Amino acid sequence: MVDNREQPTANDWKQLVTDSLKGKDWRVLTTQTAEGISIEPLYFERTDKLREQASTLHTIWNSQVATFTKPLDSIEVDTRPVHREGADAVTELVAFLTAAHDYTETHHQLPSQVGFAVDTHFFMEIAKLRAARLVWHAFCLARKVEPTTLHIYAETSLRSYSLFDPPVNLLRSANSAFSAVIGGANAVAVYPYDELTGATATSERLAENVVEVIRHESFVTAVQDPSAGAYAVESLTDQLANEAWTLFLQTVELSVEERAQWFADRAQASFTFQLERLAKRKQALIGTTSYANPVDVAGTSVSDHGYKRLAEPFEKLRNELHSYSDKVVIIQAGEYKASKARVDYIKGVLSVYGWDAQVIDVETFHQVHDAYVYAVVAGTDEDSEAFVESGHSFEGTLNVAGNHPKLAAWREYGVQGAIYAGQSLLEKGSELVAVFKGQGEVK
Repeated sequence: MVDNREQPTANDWKQLVTDSLKGKDWRVLTTQTAEGISIEPLYFERTDKLREQASTLHTIWNSQVATFTKPLDSIEVDTRPVHREGADAVTELVAFLTAAHDYTETHHQLPSQVGFAVDTHFFMEIAKLRAARLVWHAFCLARKVEPTTLHIYAETSLRSYSLFDPPVNLLRSANSAFSAVIGGANAVAVYPYDELTGATATSERLAENVVEVIRHESFVTAVQDPSAGAYAVESLTDQLANEAWTLFLQTVELSVEERAQWFADRAQASFTFQLERLAKRKQALIGTTSYANPVDVAGTSVSDHGYKRLAEPFEKLRNELHSYSDKVVIIQAGEYKASKARVDYIKGVLSVYGWDAQVIDVETFHQVHDAYVYAVVAGTDEDSEAFVESGHSFEGTLNVAGNHPKLAAWREYGVQGAIYAGQSLLEKGSELVAVFKGQGEVK
């Protein structure tokens, strides 16, 4: 049976997305990554170059089915050290190539295995491992030797692990392990969800079962290069491979000291980029920066295996602030329905600091305000304005929800700052620590 329906064009897809965004340009969904790559909301075309990429991977793919393994202490070519310092996918691939170069020069033979840590950026991590095989193929050809089969060891990264709500770490590790298997890893180590505080027999069993479930229930290991044909993943793979190869040709000429500094600078810049996105809630660590349980108590970290963790600054703030929860209140300005969105937003922000803030109406606040040190007015701009400019006798620190246009002028009414979208949770938290320690005010 012949399908005579007209196939949608790229413009048709763009228009569909624009319509779903109620007229906003579809490009507003474009995301910038730590690698400096733009992830587009739509990928329309599989170019000849991407077809060639898939063909090359088909030729050099290691068909050994991914198996579970315990974390390895050492491996011939190891990119995990730069990942632990915060490196992005491009930097890790450059580390792979430079380490492979050094190994070959020292041992007069090609390495046969490489180790990667795999984080929770699902499609980027798939592309990273696919790109590793492509740059390995290019590396072998550049040295005029027959490309050899590369064994990839992958371990789930602890970069995104948190001491708060540790069961979420199981979801993170499963996400990482799945991307590692799809990306072509031949051996995968999964850290238990409570690795930071000390794994148990149960958590270790769950970690091992993650790979078994992926193998036997998803069937992705029954297919060679299962993400081939996914334009987005192929495009990311191509961009990572090209950028990594270009930077490798530059870094391989550096001295040992210069190269070490280059990697350190790249890793720090990447970690800072990721941390800032989390602090401004452009990304989320569930249970830590979003949907935090304010009554959750963190355990004590005993083993992070040298990983710089993104949750650490938030854990530190929460440990400093959580005991002041009963001194914090949200003032519902106006009717419940009109104020609910901002009340909920403020509760979500304050939960990051371990505060299960009580919500009270304006009349009640005037009666009991002496019981609180920090209060946030949450309502529409008009209702917040009515509360502030009507006067109050609160002697604590008063903030408003939203970046109100009259915020600066409201200082004469005792408003010392605000909580609003796009604000850094880390900067705000530091201000709050200063307030409760008697050293400053909240801006």
